[in-house]
Amino acid sequence: MIRTGQTVYEQIISVDPFNNPVTAATFTSFVFKDGVVFTGLTVSVALTVPEYGIFNSSWSADTIGEYQLFHKNDVTSVLYITEIHSVRPDSEFDQTIYIGL
Repeated sequence: MIRTGQTVYEQIISVDPFNNPVTAATFTSFVFKDGVVFTGLTVSVALTVPEYGIFNSSWSADTIGEYQLFHKNDVTSVLYITEIHSVRPDSEFDQTIYIGL
């Protein structure tokens, strides 16, 4: 579970069949919210470690729900699908616990 507004980071490795970095890759990305394609969220993808072909993907959700990202490397055709992230309101994290004596 993550809070609304919390940024999620994912690392994607882009290599060819011989494990050489593919740094000129572009990605087609989709966001699913509650199992349906969702267009109300921006996903950023940037090359962060060129010598290994590592890209960083980041996003942040402002509304509660179950989110999952799909990335397709347009050069290698490799698919990357994230785990499902449950975005919850702050009230579910900020709970006061009272202990009686």
